[in-house]
Amino acid sequence: MTAKIKLIVARELGFCMGVRRSIDMALSVRQQSDGNVTILNELVHNRDVIDSLSKAGIGQTFDMEDVSPGKLILSAHGVPRKTLEQASARGLDVIDTTCPLVTKVHELVEKLIDSGYHILVFGDPDHDEIRGIFGHGDSRMMTLITSASDLPKTIPDRCALISQTTQNVDDFAKLSDVLRNRFPTIEIHETICNPTRQRQEAAIELARRCEFVYVVGSASSANSMRLKEITEGICGRSMLIESPDQIDTAQLEGVSVVGLTAGTSSPDSLIAAVIKRFCSLFDVDLVTSHPEFTRIATEAGKQ
Repeated sequence: MTAKIKLIVARELGFCMGVRRSIDMALSVRQQSDGNVTILNELVHNRDVIDSLSKAGIGQTFDMEDVSPGKLILSAHGVPRKTLEQASARGLDVIDTTCPLVTKVHELVEKLIDSGYHILVFGDPDHDEIRGIFGHGDSRMMTLITSASDLPKTIPDRCALISQTTQNVDDFAKLSDVLRNRFPTIEIHETICNPTRQRQEAAIELARRCEFVYVVGSASSANSMRLKEITEGICGRSMLIESPDQIDTAQLEGVSVVGLTAGTSSPDSLIAAVIKRFCSLFDVDLVTSHPEFTRIATEAGKQ
């Protein structure tokens, strides 16, 4: 007898505006161009998306020196100013798909540094977005903070805190409180983007109702990893998956309520494939506010 599972889908999950915009721009450039089209770094951090762009005839490189003459697409995470200068010097036609919300952070960095502020940046070391943020200001006036334990003992009189757009909302709030207590004059700028905030809030609600949560996303995706950390901290059991094949029935033995969420770089098609896989493995009672996922589950149940 097939085990029965209630599968609850988060009210906010999957692609955000910035990711969808970046992918649409890349595909449009490919369709309108006969020459080479190359993405510098990963357009978004998701293997399915990267593979689909490759199949569409879009190249990828992590080294500017390897870019063939033609069009160069910059990822949604943004790049340092010097990258734009290098591309221009090589005569490349640059298509900048940086998320507008990330661009606002770049503009804020430039404004703060021009005003003489030292900036504390709450973010993940070596993340593409962090490299871009540091590349829009004088690195001597910027310090990367990964947690409250990284905080300097003293700070300049003019100092500000900003964040990578995909950071943990609660962690940023706690860090802000610590900084305000230690340095009352610090200027706090909440730069975590709304899509990240919405998905984290929805993930918290979801985890409180579930015994186990699956997060659809890649390990290289900062916001997906954040969703895993958040849900695991609440319900105790959470797993990041990149494909439907990673659903393990043995893991779910004795589990009756499972949650499903997805990072901002995970396409609806992948989320749908995960739901369909669940329906093939279990007798699923799907709880979702997304009509398309309801349709998929209904059709899968008829097969």
